Amino acid sequence: SMTRPVISLADAARDIQKGDLSVRATIYSRDEMGEFGSLFNSMASDLEESVDQLTESEAKYRKIFENSRDCHFVADCYFFVKDLNPAGRKLFGLNKYDSVEKMSLGCCLNPIDGDTADLPQIICDEMSRVGYIKELETTINRKDGSKRICLITATTLIDHEGQFVGYEGILRDITEKRRRKEQAQFFRQKLNEEILLAEERERKDLSRLLHEELAQNLALVHMKLEESEEGICEHEHK
Repeated sequence: SMTRPVISLADAARDIQKGDLSVRATIYSRDEMGEFGSLFNSMASDLEESVDQLTESEAKYRKIFENSRDCHFVADCYFFVKDLNPAGRKLFGLNKYDSVEKMSLGCCLNPIDGDTADLPQIICDEMSRVGYIKELETTINRKDGSKRICLITATTLIDHEGQFVGYEGILRDITEKRRRKEQAQFFRQKLNEEILLAEERERKDLSRLLHEELAQNLALVHMKLEESEEGICEHEHK
């Protein structure tokens, strides 16, 4: 009967459409209908394997996203945050109850002190030109009003229709690294200044010693000359 294979295929297709990818059609014959059923089951198996691989890949990505020590973000084309990992919430000073739905990266990203550039516009222009930015230095505004120095790396998000839908990227906090670098530069400068002062003191001490020694030698020579002159005078009187 042609009814049973058709009903089996229809039921299997309906279950797959509902999300149960494990169902298979029952094969009742080896005729064309049976071959069609086998082809359907093969396609269902391939679909199930692809979805399993995709699910595993997404789970791995989500694990990396959640456990990363750097801020990972996903934003729409207007820089409004769609997703932010725990490290990102910590970076921006948000607690677990703070919503990121209305949070705009465009309002949080600032140029480095002294630079008046429109950083979000720079990011947009660079994204449009090459599709990504890499380690662009910026400062961010935290919830408490404080600032952190970060490097932003991001790429554009393209949907399955090839349309630009937003950005995905990383903000790496380099505030402490920058502070340590500035402290090292400060101490290096102070050390160089102390070395120069020590060298100057040493030159002055050496100059003073040479001057005193020269003065003593001149005094000694002068005394010897006086003694010689006195001796000559005494000799002449005799």
